[in-house]
Amino acid sequence: MTQLDLDVNTLSPRQSELLGAVRSWATLQPYITTIDSEEEAKWLMLAEQAGKNRIRILERLLSRYNKLRLERERRELSKAQLPF
Repeated sequence: MTQLDLDVNTLSPRQSELLGAVRSWATLQPYITTIDSEEEAKWLMLAEQAGKNRIRILERLLSRYNKLRLERERRELSKAQLPF
């Protein structure tokens, strides 16, 4: 499993903002659509796993991650870049 550094002093401002938003689904929901990279979604999933590890939050973050991955793969296909 990937070791995740959640030291407040080493987080970027964006990571601090997202980590604060993951307190509950009500606070995370407005931020979900602002997650615009697979790396950001993956980082937030790892942070949730290292913290409270709530399955519903992880499912929603995974859904966002999959949507971002799908969009990337479609862009690659449209440029004739097959994933294999």
